[in-house]
Amino acid sequence: MIPDDMLPHAGQRRRPTLSQDASGNDVYTYPTSGPDVPGWFQQRSTTEFVGGRQTVSTQWWFFCNDQDFGPLDRIAWGADVFEVDGHPKPVWSPDGFHHLEIPLRRVTG
Repeated sequence: MIPDDMLPHAGQRRRPTLSQDASGNDVYTYPTSGPDVPGWFQQRSTTEFVGGRQTVSTQWWFFCNDQDFGPLDRIAWGADVFEVDGHPKPVWSPDGFHHLEIPLRRVTG
């Protein structure tokens, strides 16, 4: 496990619920709050697309000791909300589970 003093950020896990819209299509609805999870946010890369509109896509990592994250979850940190971008990656040591690395994506514009 990552020591608590190395997890300075609190990410708020937002897990969707499945419902149906007026046309009967399945849609995911995300809550406006969720449980805080101690972790560490780290930016990986950023890309700017210029064309009909200016769009910025930024990739991040969220490192934590909590194993309860899935590819449909979102994580809020301050005013930013990130989408889990793929499957979270559990990292193991010879002693067992060490931490979870969650790829995140934030798109603006």
